[in-house]
Amino acid sequence: MMKVLLSPQRSDDEILYSFNDDVITVYYNGIVDTFDFSGVPDGQLVLTDEDDNSLIETSLPFNPIELAYKENGILHVKIRYFYKQNATEEERFPEWTDSNDLKVGVYNG
Repeated sequence: MMKVLLSPQRSDDEILYSFNDDVITVYYNGIVDTFDFSGVPDGQLVLTDEDDNSLIETSLPFNPIELAYKENGILHVKIRYFYKQNATEEERFPEWTDSNDLKVGVYNG
């Protein structure tokens, strides 16, 4: 199980995610990248250095992982999410959700 908080940004681009245990796969503009947090101990992960440069390698033009930590063995991630002009209230103001319960931003391919 993973807890997810979508970090909404208005864009006509689309970013989608799939979740499997502690692994997140990201789909963005034909690019697919995977982030594996398996084996990471409890505590907050350091995602950027002192100059705010990303420490996570990615083939994407940006790092979609904004925050990641484990608490009692459960991974919590805050991830970038793009919503469209006519987005619902839930899309614009999300709350922490179990990854299995997400209704938006999920890859169904």
